Amino acid sequence: MVFLAMEDARAVLIKLADRLHNMRTLDSLPKIKRQCFAKETLEIFAPLANQLGILNWKEQLENLCFKHLYPEQYEELSSNLHQFYNRDMIAAAIRRLEQALQVSGLSYRSISGRHKSMYSIYSKMARKKLEMDEIYDVHGVRVILENKADCFTTLEVVHHLWPRIPGKFKDYVNSPKPNGYQSLHTVVLSEEALPLEIQIRTGDMHLQAEFGIAAHWRYKEGLRSCSCVPEMVEWVRCVVTWQCESLHIDHPSPLGVGSSPRTTCTFPSHSDNCPFSYSKQYDHSGPILVILLENEKMSVQELPQKSKILDLLKRASSYDIQLSLRLNCHAVHNLNQELKMGDVLELIPSTPCKSGGYMRGFHQMSDHRLAVSPS
Repeated sequence: MVFLAMEDARAVLIKLADRLHNMRTLDSLPKIKRQCFAKETLEIFAPLANQLGILNWKEQLENLCFKHLYPEQYEELSSNLHQFYNRDMIAAAIRRLEQALQVSGLSYRSISGRHKSMYSIYSKMARKKLEMDEIYDVHGVRVILENKADCFTTLEVVHHLWPRIPGKFKDYVNSPKPNGYQSLHTVVLSEEALPLEIQIRTGDMHLQAEFGIAAHWRYKEGLRSCSCVPEMVEWVRCVVTWQCESLHIDHPSPLGVGSSPRTTCTFPSHSDNCPFSYSKQYDHSGPILVILLENEKMSVQELPQKSKILDLLKRASSYDIQLSLRLNCHAVHNLNQELKMGDVLELIPSTPCKSGGYMRGFHQMSDHRLAVSPS
């Protein structure tokens, strides 16, 4: 089953890589097609890249979508960031930290400067109604070290060099994110009175942060195992396949080629004898991934185990008492019903409207019992 999971992971990565390549070459398409493709990418593929921990691809996909969906805002933010980002301050901070680590006898692999991604800045500004100078992690320095102990020693060095900003320390080393991300984050105040985020991690942690699920291929060589990886990979693969088929219902788009087993299950469920039903073989103690269909928009939501429908509704932007709900195409009568991996929750407006996009595709696949192909 581990080998099968690795095949699934490769297929998912190939699909994501193909999407990233397509996003880089959108300029030749008409504006409407570019924006449709970018919207689909932002709603489906960027979140899935995040779920798999591939932050490098996630940021690239989001920034490219931002450019095509909101070109005016993109150009304005790009210009503002160019003026606001203080490269001299970053260079000075790197030199100061290098000297301090050498004095402390700490070896490091690299120290580099960075700025927060364009789309992340735009999202935080819009979500929290902030100006760019109110965002604490626009300027950043990343330190890559040899081992975990050196990470915490380096953190002490950083806090000795610069005053820390209260409430801005995050320990993702001892408490990793669900997608496996590990790093120490702290925000300090630079000599220029600008907030400066310092990220501290080991080389292996950096590999995980950059390549996510691909880094887990190494567990086959005995390095580390994660019990939820196979199920999460398979679920993401199922979502991507279903998304392709639901938007192109007459011309289903399989994820890959080869002689992998085909499942006869309909999205999002698995039969008991389905070879891709990993939950039967693994103790899945990690987060559950579910889909929320709202206002013809699809979003992948990550929730803790034993979360209920009501917990998911709290994240919906348009939920009110007048809406009716469907869970996997069945009417919802109990808001305290527990959600499970891969559930699809629909928010149906009280005023009937013509169904389109993801909802129409989902209903067509359910009504006609179209098989989801994982191959």
